[in-house]
Amino acid sequence: MAVRKITIQSRAKLNLILKVMGRRPDGFHNIQSVFQSIDLADKLTFSLESGRTGISIRSINPDIPLGNDNLITKAFYKLAEIRDIPVGKGVVCD
Repeated sequence: MAVRKITIQSRAKLNLILKVMGRRPDGFHNIQSVFQSIDLADKLTFSLESGRTGISIRSINPDIPLGNDNLITKAFYKLAEIRDIPVGKGVVCD
Protein backbone atom coordinates (compact mmCIF):
# COMPACT_ATOMS: atom_id res chain seq x y z
CA MET A 1 0.00 0.00 0.00
CA ALA A 2 1.35 3.44 -0.91
CA VAL A 3 1.78 5.92 1.90
CA ARG A 4 -0.73 8.75 1.64
CA LYS A 5 0.83 12.02 2.72
CA ILE A 6 0.10 15.75 2.60
CA THR A 7 2.36 18.64 3.65
CA ILE A 8 0.94 22.06 4.50
CA GLN A 9 2.18 25.30 5.98
CA SER A 10 0.50 26.71 9.07
CA ARG A 11 1.01 30.46 8.68
CA ALA A 12 1.81 32.68 11.65
CA LYS A 13 0.03 35.89 12.57
CA LEU A 14 0.75 38.77 14.91
CA ASN A 15 -2.09 40.07 17.08
CA LEU A 16 -2.02 43.86 16.92
CA ILE A 17 -5.14 44.19 19.08
CA LEU A 18 -6.73 41.43 21.14
CA LYS A 19 -9.76 42.15 23.30
CA VAL A 20 -11.15 39.24 25.32
CA MET A 21 -14.91 39.54 25.70
CA GLY A 22 -17.30 37.67 27.98
CA ARG A 23 -17.21 33.94 28.57
CA ARG A 24 -19.58 31.81 26.50
CA PRO A 25 -21.66 28.94 27.91
CA ASP A 26 -19.17 26.45 26.40
CA GLY A 27 -16.34 27.91 28.51
CA PHE A 28 -14.57 29.66 25.65
CA HIS A 29 -14.40 33.45 25.27
CA ASN A 30 -15.54 35.69 22.45
CA ILE A 31 -12.75 37.93 21.18
CA GLN A 32 -12.23 40.95 18.99
CA SER A 33 -8.91 40.88 17.17
CA VAL A 34 -6.90 42.79 14.60
CA PHE A 35 -3.99 40.78 13.26
CA GLN A 36 -1.36 40.86 10.55
CA SER A 37 0.01 37.82 8.78
CA ILE A 38 3.79 37.52 8.90
CA ASP A 39 6.32 35.58 6.87
CA LEU A 40 6.74 32.68 9.31
CA ALA A 41 5.14 29.25 9.14
CA ASP A 42 5.32 25.76 10.57
CA LYS A 43 5.53 22.93 8.06
CA LEU A 44 3.13 20.12 8.95
CA THR A 45 3.20 16.73 7.25
CA PHE A 46 0.28 14.35 7.79
CA SER A 47 0.50 10.73 6.66
CA LEU A 48 -1.49 7.52 7.06
CA GLU A 49 0.56 4.61 8.35
CA SER A 50 -0.68 1.03 8.43
CA GLY A 51 -0.38 -0.82 11.70
CA ARG A 52 -1.13 2.33 13.74
CA THR A 53 -4.31 3.64 15.29
CA GLY A 54 -5.17 7.15 16.43
CA ILE A 55 -2.65 9.94 15.92
CA SER A 56 1.07 10.26 16.63
CA ILE A 57 2.95 13.56 16.80
CA ARG A 58 6.66 13.78 15.98
CA SER A 59 8.76 16.92 16.25
CA ILE A 60 12.41 17.95 16.34
CA ASN A 61 11.45 20.75 18.76
CA PRO A 62 11.62 19.46 22.36
CA ASP A 63 9.23 22.23 23.53
CA ILE A 64 6.29 20.81 21.56
CA PRO A 65 4.13 18.45 23.63
CA LEU A 66 3.76 15.08 21.90
CA GLY A 67 0.93 13.62 23.99
CA ASN A 68 -2.72 14.43 24.56
CA ASP A 69 -1.90 18.07 25.43
CA ASN A 70 -0.91 18.76 21.81
CA LEU A 71 -3.48 20.95 20.03
CA ILE A 72 -3.29 18.88 16.83
CA THR A 73 -4.09 15.75 18.84
CA LYS A 74 -7.03 17.46 20.54
CA ALA A 75 -8.37 18.75 17.21
CA PHE A 76 -7.97 15.32 15.58
CA TYR A 77 -10.01 13.53 18.24
CA LYS A 78 -12.64 16.28 18.43
CA LEU A 79 -13.12 16.18 14.65
CA ALA A 80 -13.32 12.39 14.74
CA GLU A 81 -15.98 12.64 17.46
CA ILE A 82 -18.07 15.33 15.76
CA ARG A 83 -17.89 13.84 12.26
CA ASP A 84 -18.11 10.22 13.49
CA ILE A 85 -14.80 9.37 11.80
CA PRO A 86 -13.28 6.03 12.82
CA VAL A 87 -9.71 6.39 14.10
CA GLY A 88 -8.69 2.87 13.11
CA LYS A 89 -6.07 4.20 10.68
CA GLY A 90 -2.92 5.73 12.04
CA VAL A 91 -2.29 9.41 11.32
CA VAL A 92 1.20 10.78 11.89
CA CYS A 93 2.01 14.48 12.03
CA ASP A 94 5.67 15.48 11.67
